[in-house]
Amino acid sequence: MYASTFQTPSYLVNGYWYEPTYSGLPVNLSRGPLIANNLAAISRTIVNALADTPRAYAVRFDLRLPPEFDVTDSEVITRFFNALKRLLEAADQQKLKEGKRVHPHRLRYCWTREWGVEGRPHYHVLIILNHDRYRTLGLFKNSEGNLSARIKTAWAIAINRHVEDASRLVHFPVNAEYRLNRNLPEYQSQIQSLFYRVSYFAKVETKMFGIGQRSFGTSIG
Repeated sequence: MYASTFQTPSYLVNGYWYEPTYSGLPVNLSRGPLIANNLAAISRTIVNALADTPRAYAVRFDLRLPPEFDVTDSEVITRFFNALKRLLEAADQQKLKEGKRVHPHRLRYCWTREWGVEGRPHYHVLIILNHDRYRTLGLFKNSEGNLSARIKTAWAIAINRHVEDASRLVHFPVNAEYRLNRNLPEYQSQIQSLFYRVSYFAKVETKMFGIGQRSFGTSIG
């Protein structure tokens, strides 16, 4: 396992990280320096998720806003996570009613808001769940009953649009899923792969500062 605390080294300039590794893990510097505090927060989130369960399932996806959406609405990402939590809890309750076992799980996440060349923001998101409860996104064409559908529904709630419209604004990139297992020999390489991918969230480029809105966040605890 790797450290989840951050100590300022001599090569850190103005809170930016320029080294190719963080706490022994590779980071993505292809788009320039990273924000050190964000790397620390990503590290804590992964550490905390793996303290919850020895087997974790992580998903990386993007959320975009409709063209007419108010870009000053900074609460949209909070509404998304609140809606997703409710949908996951409802799915658990349904399984319990059916007499099925529900493995305990806690939603942990990281997100970053970036601005595209068109001058509008979008979100990159990572969620981490108990692998015993969720281990796949399911079929993307399904409108309900699996994790990808719940993510799309949560975004529809957050932006107040029909699910069909919101679904086109949710993108699951290639290799969006990560499975981590503390009991496997390849565990360290699994961690390295995930951290490298999500370190992109900490990049300085394409973020907008000084506008009174957060550009990065994680789950608490």
